[in-house]
Amino acid sequence: MATTCWPPTENLHAVLAPLRPLPMPAWRWPAPGSRLYAADGLLAFTAPDDITHQQTADTANRWALILGAQHPEHLHHARQIPGINWDT
Repeated sequence: MATTCWPPTENLHAVLAPLRPLPMPAWRWPAPGSRLYAADGLLAFTAPDDITHQQTADTANRWALILGAQHPEHLHHARQIPGINWDT
């Protein structure tokens, strides 16, 4: 598993590029627009930074991101993206 808070939106999109959103509505907790994504051996959860209670998925510029992987090599793509400090 790897977690990071609060990557900029462009870094978030780079991490999520090989994943697809799960076919379900976005969650409202911990903030509106929170979503689950998946790929082979990889699950991701994203939530907009909503400390002000005014951010949504459309307006957020920072995100919480949690990645879960079956094997450490599934995290390789995400770890190669510059500008993100991962906790593993």
